[in-house]
Amino acid sequence: MKRVAVKEVAVVAPKVDFAMKFVCGKAAITDADVKSKSESNDCVVRAVMNSFEVSYDTAHAFVEAKFNRTPGKGTFGTTMGFRTMANDSEVVLGRQVISLGKFSDAPLTVAEAKAAGVLLNPKYPKGGGKFASFTVGKFLAQHPKGSFLITVAKHALAIRDGKVFDNINEMDKLFLKSGRDQRKCQAIFQIVPAKES
Repeated sequence: MKRVAVKEVAVVAPKVDFAMKFVCGKAAITDADVKSKSESNDCVVRAVMNSFEVSYDTAHAFVEAKFNRTPGKGTFGTTMGFRTMANDSEVVLGRQVISLGKFSDAPLTVAEAKAAGVLLNPKYPKGGGKFASFTVGKFLAQHPKGSFLITVAKHALAIRDGKVFDNINEMDKLFLKSGRDQRKCQAIFQIVPAKES
């Protein structure tokens, strides 16, 4: 598979000790990706493209087949669909999907989170042995390596090797001003090479 060079922008966040690196979610689209030319509302397609490291057209065909996506329309059932793939250990585009967890508005103990399938941020204690869930920015800061597909409210994005692959118009306003992305990670999926049988 040929890797495409992408342009990235570093945003230095004054309240955290790292530079968030933003890559336009469309940067990996090539002239050969004919489906992209007439598309919109395709954040899930781009999140798949960037987290699975496949072409736009491959991601488009997969999302269309798996989620019954209509061209130009958003994708519905993304979180549940990827959870099912993870639970079934389904090989997807040569990769394995691992569900790391979902978000909880209320801080939880480790035992409560495990029972509810919630991924806690161990570096964000809320008192009483409870911890908060992840925001995009906090997750990125603690996971500089690996490939992840993340759903946030009515949107999907990718994080790969310390870079956020997203649309600038979907970015959190706080991120655009200060480099801090406070969007709540509704679900986080790690994308890893498929195990050989």
